[in-house]
Amino acid sequence: EQDSPTKLRPTPSFWLLLPCKEQQDVSLKPFPIWKHLLGCGVHSFTQNQRIIRLEKTSKIIESNPTLTSTKPRHRVPHPVFSLTHPGIVNPPPPQVDHSNTFFTFSVRNLFAPPVVAGVGLIAAGQCDVVVAGGVELMSDVPIRHSRKMRKTMLTLNRAKSLGQKLSLISKIRPDYFTPELPAVAEFSTSETMGHSADRLAAAFGVSRLEQDEYALRSHTLAKKAQDEGLLQDVVPFKVPGKDTVTKDNGIRPSSIEQMGKLKPAFVKPYGTVTAANSSFLTDGASAMLIMSEEKALAMGYKPKAYLRDFVYVSQDPKDQLLLGPTYATPKVLEKAGLSLSDIDVFEFHEAFAGQILANLKAMDSDWFAQNYMGRKSKVGAPPLDKFNNWGGSLSLGHPFGATGCRLVITAAHRLKKEGGQYGLVAACAAGGQVMVLCCSLCPW
Repeated sequence: EQDSPTKLRPTPSFWLLLPCKEQQDVSLKPFPIWKHLLGCGVHSFTQNQRIIRLEKTSKIIESNPTLTSTKPRHRVPHPVFSLTHPGIVNPPPPQVDHSNTFFTFSVRNLFAPPVVAGVGLIAAGQCDVVVAGGVELMSDVPIRHSRKMRKTMLTLNRAKSLGQKLSLISKIRPDYFTPELPAVAEFSTSETMGHSADRLAAAFGVSRLEQDEYALRSHTLAKKAQDEGLLQDVVPFKVPGKDTVTKDNGIRPSSIEQMGKLKPAFVKPYGTVTAANSSFLTDGASAMLIMSEEKALAMGYKPKAYLRDFVYVSQDPKDQLLLGPTYATPKVLEKAGLSLSDIDVFEFHEAFAGQILANLKAMDSDWFAQNYMGRKSKVGAPPLDKFNNWGGSLSLGHPFGATGCRLVITAAHRLKKEGGQYGLVAACAAGGQVMVLCCSLCPW
């Protein structure tokens, strides 16, 4: 390995983002993207039940030579990881030799913040290199004691005498032992996202058949991409007592007839959202390396793609929880100086097939644009021949904290493979929030 910046070094196992030099204003500069790593996305409660989140994160980080390098100039100072539950990268995994030199922090729940948080650190001049990633292990989520039990335990901890402790213990009733089981529910409305997706599909007239057909498309395209070796950078993971996991195990092409036999999962008995046309609970991890352009050149790395711009949007979580991509797409295109026809690759998070199809209908509606978005005309629906061509969350799974990086990296891979120039990534999230970003292929 040559340390000379004039010779490009072999691309490590991460992706890179850098600022473009042609933009000299004070706004956020585009950042190139470097190679990334994905931990296999597997169905929760299957192959990953014997591991913990820290092991997933450790495997992703230690697989990259840049992170485990003993050379100071090659060390990465700031890992930023996204996850639903805190504490995964604080402190960083002990497998990284120089972990005591890492400053780490976590962002919660949203799918894309690790990317933009890393870009923000670089744009602010705080650091030159950032690892952005996410991890989720839905097979082992925290389960809390009941509120009554928590209150009693805290009070018991402050008791000073044996008599006080026995008095508190005597007040414990059987219902205190009922735990608070986790649920994939929207905090602001106490409603599961599946209910929101069902109502959204009904509002936009998306039929059960349309949803099943789109879900089948996702699985079919993911299977094709997997068979052709397009789903790169998957890190094999050894689960204690089981075989090594080497690929995503949620890709299961079926048939419309089989999918049609499933009962509604949320709005019963007449809902249209089922287990077949919804993303499934997933264990997985992902990470990418983000750099300033100057740093990448100094280290001799060639970026894969550039982050051009991004926007955050938040809508009413009651009625528009999953409609964020419709609102954010025209805004990011305007910021980037592009039109929908300029985009060669679209990667949208597929929480539900009905959510995707409802957004496509809203984006293609002048009436919706005028009455709900304050626009004179529609932005237009992305053409399906450019849309999630290697599958999506419906087939690959949705490990909450890891999905954002997967979307960005898939877009960058597709730009290179398909000969495109611009990619657009969108991910809706809890609270009616969404982040949409525009990336472009590295021009050199």
